[in-house]
Amino acid sequence: MGAFGIAAAVVLALIGGAGLWQASRLWRDPRQAAGMALSRKVMPAGASTRRGMVRGAVPLSIGLLFIAIGLLVAAIAKPAPHHPTPGAVTAVVLIGIGLVGLCCHFSIMWFDRPAWLIPPHMRGGQASTRRRR
Repeated sequence: MGAFGIAAAVVLALIGGAGLWQASRLWRDPRQAAGMALSRKVMPAGASTRRGMVRGAVPLSIGLLFIAIGLLVAAIAKPAPHHPTPGAVTAVVLIGIGLVGLCCHFSIMWFDRPAWLIPPHMRGGQASTRRRR
């Protein structure tokens, strides 16, 4: 993997770090939600999907950071043929945790679940239009 893996990890870490900074601002200040949803207007999606993207910003950013760290560990670890090294196992676990974060992002975006990962002022945004039984 080498230099390409390290470069990819750095780029993902920068994107995830900036997203986490923006998500922390969103968590504290409800006024940030309108600006974030407006900035995602370039996405080919409807208004409710863009709002879902904003609600799921926290797990998305954390997932990207875990994937970036996993890629960095994989790029640095020396692989052994037919034998898993501790670095390779660590990289797989970190990337797996990052993928769980991405799955949580899509779950929040589409189903409003898990609610504890959604900023308090945005809970019930999409699912509140449906009746729950």
